[in-house]
Amino acid sequence: MLELPAIILTCVSIFGFINHRYLKLPITVALVLMALISAFIVLGIDSLAPTIGVSATVQHWLDEIDFNRTLMHGMLSFLLFAGALHVNLYEMCVLWRVW
Repeated sequence: MLELPAIILTCVSIFGFINHRYLKLPITVALVLMALISAFIVLGIDSLAPTIGVSATVQHWLDEIDFNRTLMHGMLSFLLFAGALHVNLYEMCVLWRVW
């Protein structure tokens, strides 16, 4: 049950290190780019060697996740907090007085 979060955290840590060390892109752009590259690698391995079943394994892992419960009860508060960190309170007060 906890192997999928462990795999995801390990991949994110490795991708973050690669970005910090070599790419030096903004972290959100780099992680999305590396997730896209990882998806293409999985598809490439599956098309070159379909007997391995990499795509079926990834599909099985994704089927085990209850995305509604995971998002609403697990990640939403962290996403809202991260979004609130980027709000400029001064600009928000100025815009609020204009209204």
